[in-house]
Amino acid sequence: MKSDSTLLSQYRDSSTELECDTRQPGNDANLNGEVRTVCIGIQSSAIRDGIQPSAIRIRQINNAVDLQLSDDEDNLITGSNETVYNDDIIEVINARVASASDEEDQRRKESRAVSEIRQYLFQQEVATIDATIIAPYQVQQIMIHLKNKLFLYACIIISLLCAICIIIFVPHHGRNSLIAVRGSRDASSSPPLKHLSFTPSIRRNEKYYDFFDTQIPPKTAGNFKNHDRASMTPSSLPPSIYPSLAPSIRRNTKYHDFFDTFKHYTPEDILSKPSSPQHRALLWLAYDDTRTMFNFDPKLLERYALVTLFFATGGGEGSWHNSYNFLSDEDVCDWIAKPVLTYEVLDLRSSMMGASCYFSEGRSVTELALISNNLVGTIPEELKLLTFVQSLGFFENLIHGTIPALSSFKNLRRINLALNLLTGSIPEFDNNLNLRIILITNNGLTGTIPESIRKLSDIRNLQLDKNKLNGSLPNWIGELKLLKYLSMSNNNFYQSKIPLSINNLHNLEYLDLSRTQLTGYIPITNNAFPKLEYLILHDNLLSGTFPNNITTSTSIKEIILDRNLLTGQLSTQISMMSNCEVFSVKGNDFSGSVSPLLALKKLNILSIGSNKFSGTIPLEIGNLKELRTIGLDFNCFTGAIPTTFSKLSNLVSADLSNNQMFGDLTEICLKASDLEKITSDCLSPANIICPCCTFCC
Repeated sequence: MKSDSTLLSQYRDSSTELECDTRQPGNDANLNGEVRTVCIGIQSSAIRDGIQPSAIRIRQINNAVDLQLSDDEDNLITGSNETVYNDDIIEVINARVASASDEEDQRRKESRAVSEIRQYLFQQEVATIDATIIAPYQVQQIMIHLKNKLFLYACIIISLLCAICIIIFVPHHGRNSLIAVRGSRDASSSPPLKHLSFTPSIRRNEKYYDFFDTQIPPKTAGNFKNHDRASMTPSSLPPSIYPSLAPSIRRNTKYHDFFDTFKHYTPEDILSKPSSPQHRALLWLAYDDTRTMFNFDPKLLERYALVTLFFATGGGEGSWHNSYNFLSDEDVCDWIAKPVLTYEVLDLRSSMMGASCYFSEGRSVTELALISNNLVGTIPEELKLLTFVQSLGFFENLIHGTIPALSSFKNLRRINLALNLLTGSIPEFDNNLNLRIILITNNGLTGTIPESIRKLSDIRNLQLDKNKLNGSLPNWIGELKLLKYLSMSNNNFYQSKIPLSINNLHNLEYLDLSRTQLTGYIPITNNAFPKLEYLILHDNLLSGTFPNNITTSTSIKEIILDRNLLTGQLSTQISMMSNCEVFSVKGNDFSGSVSPLLALKKLNILSIGSNKFSGTIPLEIGNLKELRTIGLDFNCFTGAIPTTFSKLSNLVSADLSNNQMFGDLTEICLKASDLEKITSDCLSPANIICPCCTFCC
C-alpha cells in the first residue's frame, strides 16, 4: 500500500466527497481525548492507484495529541455532512473506494428493477391499482411510519368513543338531575330562583318529551334539490323498463370520473344532454351498473359503447325483440344469447347473437351481431370504441341515419348493414385493410363508390345493391383479385359501361350488375371466369350479341340477361355450359333457332320469351326432363307442338302463347302432376287443344 503522503497528495486536488462523523472526547474509551473525524471518501482515481476495495478510515486528530488508531477501532459511522480537508487527513487505513456516481447508479438500478417488475405484471395481465414497490432497505422506515400511523388512528378512535359516551350518558344524567332539583324544590318552601327564568320549566312537559322522543326521518335524495349534472334526468322521454332513466340523484363521484373519461370520445354538449343516449348510458354506468369498473379498464369504454348503442336503438324503450343480456351486471363478453340446445344440433346462429369475445379469448368484444332484432334509431359514433371488433352485424332492422366512421375498426373483417333505412354516403375504408365482406344492401345510400375500397386487397364479398348510388362502375374494380361475390344491382350508374378490367377477377363466382342502366357490350374475354356460377345483367341497356366467351365457364349455373338490347343468334358453343340450370334472355332481340339450348339437360328454367326466335320446336325438347318453367311466348315459332313435349312431367309453369303453333296439350295436362299455370293460344278458333290451360290467348 502506498504511503500516506502519497495518498494525501493524490487527494489534494481531487473532488472527493466525504461522509463523516465527528466524535468528541469521551464518546469512545479508545480515543483518549482525541477529536476524530471518521469519513468515507469517494474517489475513483484511487482504484487505479492500487487501493483495494474495503473501507476507508480517515482520522483528523488534535495537534496536541499524536496517537495512532487502535486496531480494534469502532466500525465506520456515516451520515454527517462535515467537510474534511486534505491537510487534516493524516492516515488512510484499509481503504474501500467507490465511484462518485455509485449512488446515482444505485438509483438507476432500483428504477430499472421497478420498471421490470411493472413490465412483468403487465405481461402477466395483472392490473395494479396505486401499487407501490418497496425496496428491502425501505422496509424499516415504512414500518416505523406505519406504527406512527396506527398510534394516531388509535388515538382518534379512542377520542371518538369518548365523545360518543359523553353524548349518550350526559343528557340522561342531566335529565335525572333536573328531576332531582324539581323534587327538592317542591319539598322546600323557598321561592324559585330568579335565574331559573332563563331556562325552560323543569316540570314534566309531555309535549316537550313527545317531540324529544320523536325520531327525525333520515335525509333522502328527494328532500333536497340537487344541482349535480347527474340529476338532469330527461322528463320528456318515453317510459323505460330500465332503471337508468331514474337514477339516484345523490352526488356521485363515479359519475364525474366517468364523465371526464367519456368526454374524450363524446362531445361534452352531447354527453350532458339529458335526452341523448350517451347521457343515458353515463347515468346507467354511474348509478345503476352494479359491476365494479375503473377508469383505466379498457372494458369500461366497451361497456359505454354498447350501453350507448342500446339506448340509441330503442333498447331503453323495450323495442328490442331480445336484449341478449345487455345492461346486466355481467361482463360485456357475456352480453350474448344463450345457446339453444335441441335434440340434434346446437343452434350456433343463436349462440352468436349479441356481443361476443370469442376470437379474443374473452378479453375484448370481437363480434357484435343484432340481426332481425327490431333496432330502431341510429348507430352511435361511440361504437368506434370497440377497437378489437372483427364483425358487425345489424342485418334487417330499422336503423336510420348515416353510417359512422369505420376508421377505428382496424381489425374489422365483416360488416353487414343490409335491410335497414340508412342514408348518406358509404364511409371510407382507409384503415380497414382486413375487410373481407361488405354487405350494405337494401338501404338508401347515395353518392359514388368510395375509392378506398380499392385498397381492400383481401376483400372477398362486396354487395352494395339496392341503394341509390350514382357515378360509374370504377375501372379499378379489377384490382380486387380475390373477389368472389360482386353485387351492385339496383343503383344508378347511368350510361356507365362494364369495365374491361373485370376480366381480372378470376376468382369471381357471382356477378350481379342488374338494374344499373349500364350501356355498351358485355366485355367478357375467353376463360376470364373459370369459377363463375352466376351472371346476372338483366334490366340494363346492354347491346351487342350474346357473350359467347362465357361458355368457357364450365361452372356456370345461371345466365340472366333479360330486358336488354342484345341481338343476333345463339351460338352452338352454348352447349358447352353443361351445368347450366337457368337460361333467361327474355325481352331482347335474339333470333334464329333454339336448338343450341336443347343440349342443356340440367335446365330448370328456360325463358326466351319476347324475342324473335323462329322455326319449329325440335323434338329434342323432350330431353329437358328437369325443366320446371318454360317460356316461349311472343316469338315467331311455327308448326306443330312436338309430341315429346309430354315428357316434361316436372313442369310447373309453361307459356306457349302468341306464336303460330298448333297441337294438342291434353297428354301433358295428364302427366304433369305439378302443373300450376299454362298459357297457350287456345281461344276459338282454337289452334291448340288445352283442357288444363289457365289462360287462353
